[in-house]
Formats: sequence, C-alpha cells, structure tokens
Amino acid sequence: MAAPSASATSSGLSPETIAHHQVCGLHAATKCDGTTSRGRCNLLATTSPGDGYMPVCLLHFHTTPFNLHNKAARCQAIEKCGQPCLRLAKEQEPFHLCREHEHGTETLPCFLMKLPVEVRLMLFRHVLPKSISSSIWINDQVHKIPALLTLNQQINHEVSTVLYDELLFHVDVTSHAVTFGRQTWTHHTILAASSIGPIDIVLPAAPIHRDRGLKVILRFDARQISYGADEYDLYYDKFKHLDYYDISGEDFRLFGIRDCVGKFVELFCNVRNSDAKNMPLMHLQVEADFEGTELEPDELEATIDIATGHLKHLRPVKKAVMGSVTGLETSGLPFLPADSKILHAHGYGHFKQYQHEWESTLQSSEPATHSGFPEGWEVEQKKRLELAMSQFKRFEAFVGVLFHHDNRKSQAFMTGRESWTSTVFRNIDIPLHMARVAFENLDSQALRKIQDVMKTRWINYQRRLQQDSSEVANAVNDMWNGSNGESEIYSPRCLYLDSFDFTMKTALTTGGFDDYWSDLELVDHMPKCNDPFVEVFEDKEPLYIREDGEVWVRMKTPSMVYTHNEYGQWRW
Repeated sequence: MAAPSASATSSGLSPETIAHHQVCGLHAATKCDGTTSRGRCNLLATTSPGDGYMPVCLLHFHTTPFNLHNKAARCQAIEKCGQPCLRLAKEQEPFHLCREHEHGTETLPCFLMKLPVEVRLMLFRHVLPKSISSSIWINDQVHKIPALLTLNQQINHEVSTVLYDELLFHVDVTSHAVTFGRQTWTHHTILAASSIGPIDIVLPAAPIHRDRGLKVILRFDARQISYGADEYDLYYDKFKHLDYYDISGEDFRLFGIRDCVGKFVELFCNVRNSDAKNMPLMHLQVEADFEGTELEPDELEATIDIATGHLKHLRPVKKAVMGSVTGLETSGLPFLPADSKILHAHGYGHFKQYQHEWESTLQSSEPATHSGFPEGWEVEQKKRLELAMSQFKRFEAFVGVLFHHDNRKSQAFMTGRESWTSTVFRNIDIPLHMARVAFENLDSQALRKIQDVMKTRWINYQRRLQQDSSEVANAVNDMWNGSNGESEIYSPRCLYLDSFDFTMKTALTTGGFDDYWSDLELVDHMPKCNDPFVEVFEDKEPLYIREDGEVWVRMKTPSMVYTHNEYGQWRW
C-alpha cells in the first residue's frame, strides 16, 4: 500500500486523512500508467519519470520517451469509506479520476449542491422549457427533463417544484382527439377503452397528480385531423350525411370539441379527487385556432363558451387567462391578436371585455344564479341533468363497446366478421352527435328515442341474419338427406342442433340500414319561438325557454346567434 506522497501531503490534506490512507485498504497503490499490446499495463508502478508525472513500472520507465508520459493528479472521487480516493490519476479536466473510477462514479463533488436553493431554482427555470408541449414531434424535452429528475432526490424535488408548479402543460383538443403528455387519443379510442375500465386508464394520469398549470389549445379547423389518409377522407364523408338532419359541420366539430374537453376534465377531476393532497389548479390558459373560419364577434364568443363549458368544473382557478384567438378571418382580413387596433376596428373591440368576464368566471367559486325562474326550478333541473347524464353515459358505453370490438381488426379478419360500425351501425358518429346535443339540452325523450333506434336496428339485424343463416343451414343439412344411406338421426341438424336451429321472426321494421340514419327522426317538444307566452332567458352557454312554469334548455350555438343577429330575436 502506498501512502500519499509528499506532493500530496503538501496540497492541504489534513493529518487525519493521511493517517486514514495508511491503514485503509480502499486506497491501494497506483498501477503502471503505461500500455501494452493487450491494453493497460497491470504491473505496479515503481518509478516516476519525474515530479508531477504518472508513475510507471520499470519496463515502461526505460522504453517510453519522457514527453509521452502523462502528468499526474490526485483522484477526486470519494471512496466508500467516505474519504477522498487520492490515487494518482491522469490530469484531465474537469475531474481527475483514477483507473478504478474513470468509468463512472456517483461520489464526485457536486458543486451545484453548494449553491443556495434559490439560485438552483433560477438555473432550473433557465434550463427547463417555458411550457411542456403536447406534441410528439418536440424532441428537445425528451432527454432534458428526465436527466434532471434522475440526478438525485434533492434535485428531483426542486426540478419538480418548477416543472409542476410553474410550467404549463399543453392540452391539444380537436373535435375527435385529445393530445396530452406526448400521446394522442382519438374519441373512438377513449370510448373503446372506457368501455372496459375507468377513464383514468385511458389518459396518462402521472403528470396530472402534480400539474398545477394547463394550457388548453382548441383547434376548430376540420383540417386539424391526425388520422391516416384513409380515415381523413372517411371523416369528411360523414359531413355529407349531416345535411340530412340540417346538422352543420361547424356544430358537429363544436360539440365534438366540447365533449373531448369534458373527457379530459373528467379525468383531471377524478385524479385530483383521489389524491390526498388535492392541490388546486393554479394557472389555466385557453387559446383557440380557427384556421380560416369566418365568425362574427357574438358567434365567436358563443363558440368559445360552448367549447370551454366543462372547464368550469375546475373552478376556482387562481389565474385564468383567455389567450389569443388565431386563424380567424374577418371581412377578408387575417385575424390579429386580441389587442390589435385593426381587430377592434372590425367589431371585435369588446372581445377584451369578454376575455375579462370569462377569466373572472373561472377564478370565481360562486355558482351562477338565475332570477325570474319558478320556485324549485334548480332542483328540477338537477333531476333532469342526472337522468340525461345516466342515459347519455349508457349510450356512450354502448358505442364504446362497438369501437372496442372493431379495434380488434386482426381477429375480425380471421373470423371473417365485418365491423359493427361498417354494417348495421355505420356512421354511428351521427347519432352520437345527436346524443351529445340532446344531453346538453337535457332532452331525455330524444335520448330515449336514440336508444330505441339502436335496439330496433339490432333486433332487425339479428333476425335478418338468422333468416339468412337458416337458409344456408337448410342447404347444408339437405346434403345429408339419406342419399348416402345414413339414418336421419346422423344428419347435421340432429347432431349439431345449436348450429341449425334458428328462431324465425319477422323484422320489427321494413327497410335497410342506411348510412343517413333516416329511422332516427327526433321530435322537438319545445314550444315554438313565436308562441305568445314563451319567455327566453340568456346565459353564457345555454338559452332557457320557459312557458307555463316549464323550462327547456337549448345550447346557444353560433348558428342560433347568427339567426338572432339576422332577425333581432331568438329563433329555433
């Protein structure tokens, strides 16, 4: 064992450290710094080429030129005994490491930990991105954040404080999908997964447990579709069938976005309520991208109100911000930021006031009050909401089962079975949209009608399928009519009764299963707008229509706002 040399003892080491190295076996003598044809020399170093150079064995002392010897330093790693290693090591910045520690050590002196906590937090704010993008194409965050979180427990805690308490996590929402945490879930995927378990298993809950800042980006443009090319065209084909029910593509996308926002808020609230800490949301920012859509000021506000309606369940938010609205076209001019003078000149000057009202609503914990309504109205509305929600959730579960089975494409191909959404329930998105609207309107009768249509289609499909199967089964059985000399008791019908016995019943209705869902005719029982005793109460999202003490709810869609501006009154 070699104790530290005079050069080491004169470098400021305490007598206790020198005495420890003389008795501790972890600080063995340095091996030869030379190399052989097989690699590093393993002989003990016995001679130094000169003061300040790495020692070598006697062989390398005589065979290696002086100018090829490496300068020496002391290893800066900390041994398991808690004392500095101090083996002779090659002088190499920033840290001098001996042969035993040069391939990695967790005991290097960490000068970052010697800084005050406040300074470290400032450094982390500088290193971390300004916000956490939801896009899977942003790669600058892939390795940076995990590397910081895995340094040590103290740094993990401090980085997490900045990451979850101060940064905004992006939530990208379209009419068909939610993108969060670098993953995208289509609405079909969410429903399919929810049919076999709670929504918590569908979206990543890990960052939501601690995340206190969200930036929700609403994309209203129909071109913001991340499906494959084939599904892109299929999605657009559905808009052709919407004309049958006078459903605009604008409303179809708007209620889709509202539903996707609601699914994310449901997950967020479920995770937060299950967390013992249950930390409130500190910062919520909403931005909207319309990509060339033309909307008047009132229509824009109605669109945002409907799309962000479910965000009220996150109240109270300490800081709510209605951010920029981009891509909108007004009078042929591209949409500019909300504080633009040109924008104000085109009728959007009061949008700033709307932003402040929206932010105040999210920051307040007080529920909305309605004056002028009959006594007990709120209790009655709560009952209607519970009934409509129960019906809508059951219908969503049914649609989720269809999507779940259709997602098993390989099994469907092997069994030869066509998907449900390409046969009897083709274009199921149309009744799904109608169910969303009926739920928002608290229209239990419309939801019941949709359920009845699903039931009738299923019964008719099964009965016609049994009729077709019965004809084929009879043909198979007729091949064993005794022509081969066998007894009838050995015919397929007798041996395999379950595969040949079909109950023959007529279909409940005539006609086929058209893609337009012509059998889904919903009757609106709400009184007409021109009835003399009808009263209309306007709220942020819905309209309340009252007649003879009964109240109906209708969502204030952009098309209704357009009609109101055209005729000077609410019409439906």
